Amino acid sequence: MTSCDTILFTYTHRKKSNGVRSDDRAGHSTEPRLPIQRFGKIVWIYVLVYHPAGTILHYLEVVAEIINSALDEYFPDLSIKVTSEPGRYYVNTAFTLASNIHSVKEAVQTDPETKVETKIRMYYVGVSVFGGLIPVLFDEFFVTRSLNVRPDSELRPSIVWGPTCDTSDKVSEGVVSLPVMEAGDWIVFEETGAYTTSIACEFNGFPTPRIHSVIDEDGWFKLTRQVPYPVSKEQFMIGNSSEDFKIGLTNSS
Repeated sequence: MTSCDTILFTYTHRKKSNGVRSDDRAGHSTEPRLPIQRFGKIVWIYVLVYHPAGTILHYLEVVAEIINSALDEYFPDLSIKVTSEPGRYYVNTAFTLASNIHSVKEAVQTDPETKVETKIRMYYVGVSVFGGLIPVLFDEFFVTRSLNVRPDSELRPSIVWGPTCDTSDKVSEGVVSLPVMEAGDWIVFEETGAYTTSIACEFNGFPTPRIHSVIDEDGWFKLTRQVPYPVSKEQFMIGNSSEDFKIGLTNSS
């Protein structure tokens, strides 16, 4: 199965004893047919495909086709109910992290074989892997882009570092290509809604990112008019002034 090493499945064997169902089983397996054949009749099979980096969100149709094909091939005679466990699907894209560049320097990297020297720009930002990008510690990197792209900016080999001075506080996936930026510019990290602020800490005294809520006009209409319990404007700060951001909850419509 492409990009997946494990199927998590839950199956139930109806074994009635005095009217009580028993013998539920669950586990991780790359050969789920074996325990299923041993336990006999299957009522439900729950299939969850796990991808550690969360990029499966962009390939849901492909994954669904693979799962359906496998079910047709291996369990053609069973009545199977497939239930998805969305995981990051709902929250991953709900957050975007923006961090200010406070320092920039250039370093020279020499290839040990060719002896060719390459200038690498080092960007130091206000957020650390400990304060808002913890998945980076487990080799799960985020799409990084510049918020202030200048028309004449060239792409340069770059490394993005956090502020903690810890050697593991390298925010980018090694050397990446980024437009030339300066101190005061902003770097944006896409899809930072999962396993970030919920497990962040103030390592070495650096604060965790502030969260600002933003909503578009269509979303605001649904939130205030169409949901079962509509909210009022009094429950939100509306605008994008510095005073709004100090409060920590901003709604822009």
